[in-house]
Amino acid sequence: MGEFEKLKKDYRLSPLAAELVMLVLSLPPENQRDLAAELKSRKNSARRRFLRQPHAESVQFSAGGKIFAGNMKNVSQGGAFVEILESDLKRLGRGQQVTMSFAHPNSNRNVKFTGEIARTSADGVGIRFNAMM
Repeated sequence: MGEFEKLKKDYRLSPLAAELVMLVLSLPPENQRDLAAELKSRKNSARRRFLRQPHAESVQFSAGGKIFAGNMKNVSQGGAFVEILESDLKRLGRGQQVTMSFAHPNSNRNVKFTGEIARTSADGVGIRFNAMM
């Protein structure tokens, strides 16, 4: 029994999945890492309704009557990701309402939004915009 047939049988893979595994295994490790990163990126972008664009900018936002500072990493029509200090992360949670303003990425004017924390991660918060003010 060849490797292809063994993969299909042992892991109950479809013929297409087994072929993909064989192709990936034939790549050098650095190409495997690149491919994995590309596939993860595609999976995440397919889930999102709005295209994100990099937007490195220091920002401040308020939540729960407190002001927080961070670095915006990306922004889309629907939200933004902001890196913040670990100590501040402990004071923020999913669903918490926020207000933030920043320079619009395609113009020089400031925009102000209300929103909510959609997710937290080890390095920051994803903010979903609700309304422009």
